[in-house]
Amino acid sequence: MKELIQQTLNRLGLELRRLRSHHHDDLADAATLLADAPIKTILDVGAFDGSSAARYRTHFPQAHVYAIEPTPREYQKLVERHRGDALVTAVNAAVGESAGSAELHVNPDHQTNSLLATDPRVAKLLGSGDETLQKVTVPVATLDGFCAERGIDRVDLLKMDIQGYELRALRGARGLLDRRAVRIVYSEVLFGRLYEGQAFYHDIAAHLGSFGYQLYGLYHLIRGHNGVLGWGDAMFLSPEIYDRIA
Repeated sequence: MKELIQQTLNRLGLELRRLRSHHHDDLADAATLLADAPIKTILDVGAFDGSSAARYRTHFPQAHVYAIEPTPREYQKLVERHRGDALVTAVNAAVGESAGSAELHVNPDHQTNSLLATDPRVAKLLGSGDETLQKVTVPVATLDGFCAERGIDRVDLLKMDIQGYELRALRGARGLLDRRAVRIVYSEVLFGRLYEGQAFYHDIAAHLGSFGYQLYGLYHLIRGHNGVLGWGDAMFLSPEIYDRIA
């Protein structure tokens, strides 16, 4: 059938080609999308042990990375990993809708630590539970306040991996989003139930859409033990970038 279609197209002066698959390399895509201007500022929210900040420093060597991580143990790893690098600023805090403090749920797998409690139904998705080991009180900042305090007027890339709390963090970035001062939002998004009170993909997409941000692509989609789509990452573009490429 493919050969028949190709022969028909050839007679019309056309050629059938397989297009390169997009949305498998978020860093390469971000670099291409941001190539029209210098990349100066990256907010790495949920920086964990500093591995993501290291990737950003490699791919965007001129950018200043603000690596924000609330878990005390992982924050210390982050600090040690980037000690002496003037272009990585480590911040021991969570990010949310309002500034203050909150209890962080510390789980056996620290990558799942969250300001939200684990949903009891997560075992159906993961095949096992992830019960909280302890709770620690951590400071909470808003992205609007964080940027205002540091004189950051534009964010080239806002990355968030904060375990279901992404929507609340975006609500604390209303000023930035309203000014469209964030060029790309790259966020973990949840499809399955992992945390109590979590935001789902459609919640984040709707919120960003209200400011004119559009989905560019989905990355690293993970299915659960039960076959249900669990989580992944989504890249949203500011109207400026989306209109340029659309």
